[in-house]
Amino acid sequence: MARCSPRSDPVPVSRDRARGWTRQLRITPLRVRTDYLAKMLAAYLVALPALILVFLAGVTLGVRLDAAQWFEMTGLLLIGLVPFVLMGLILGHLIATDALVPVMGWLVVFFALFGGAFGSLFNSGAMLTVVKLLPSYWLVHAGEAALVHGDWPAEGWIVLACWTVALVPLAVFAYRHDTGEA
Repeated sequence: MARCSPRSDPVPVSRDRARGWTRQLRITPLRVRTDYLAKMLAAYLVALPALILVFLAGVTLGVRLDAAQWFEMTGLLLIGLVPFVLMGLILGHLIATDALVPVMGWLVVFFALFGGAFGSLFNSGAMLTVVKLLPSYWLVHAGEAALVHGDWPAEGWIVLACWTVALVPLAVFAYRHDTGEA
């Protein structure tokens, strides 16, 4: 049910960069943190209709969860999207608009394929250990946590936290590089 592909739309960021808007924001009193939080919120608002459609499809296909399970799954999905939103911001600041769509396409396929969105490629062994280091693996399994297990393993929290902690400085670097602050 929660097998939605991880996606953040970096094209608006790239378009803003190409038009000089990002550089223009530097002379306003708007703080970078506020700008990024607004962009992250916008990415979540873009993802919301997809989540609603996935939930409606699940209900239509017979998924029965109580309200707490729906809220838990929604929260886990939203938390699981954080690294992907950050990746979108980074790529939007670093890659030209015309090259962005193919790059994002490959990244989405990579994370979806190895994260298990199309079914599990690895059920045991070293490759499963490697795949569990991807945030997409935990995003895909957010629905299972709410439906079957009742809790998300600490490993999922750690992986998402590590990706987030690693991507935040990269996002800051990408912004500074883009606006000439580096």
